[in-house]
Amino acid sequence: MTSKAAIAKMVIASPLLLLMAAVAVATDEPDPYHARVQAILTATPLIDGHNDIPYRYKMRVNNHLEQLDFASDLTRLEKPTDTDLPRLRAGMVGGQFWSVYIPIKEHGGAAGDTSRVLDQIDLVNRLVARYPDDLAMAHSARDIVEAHKLGKIASL
Repeated sequence: MTSKAAIAKMVIASPLLLLMAAVAVATDEPDPYHARVQAILTATPLIDGHNDIPYRYKMRVNNHLEQLDFASDLTRLEKPTDTDLPRLRAGMVGGQFWSVYIPIKEHGGAAGDTSRVLDQIDLVNRLVARYPDDLAMAHSARDIVEAHKLGKIASL
């Protein structure tokens, strides 16, 4: 299978797998699909297409990674984040598109937006470097497959 075909297969399967995984986690009853979902996600990386944690780091701690431990359970914060490594792992996420987001209402194309975007790209690179056992940069379909084989979350 070509790299493009592999990515297309991953992207098409992702919403269904995410829904099945969410249903499995949301109930306390034994789920007959749990083993099947695990097998599929072990073989095929589930890719989340949007994650705002770079912007959250900017807003909460001015991009200081050491002030917000991404490897900890961030649901325990007074104002929890939407994601952290334990939840990504629990959801068996195999790839993550880290959003580098600048709110248009706040900045509206103002001078300096380019540097704000570059700061968030830098934060993603530093996040991956800080958690090398869990995250790996991915610039291609091959990188995603390799990260998944290594048990890491491909970071796009």
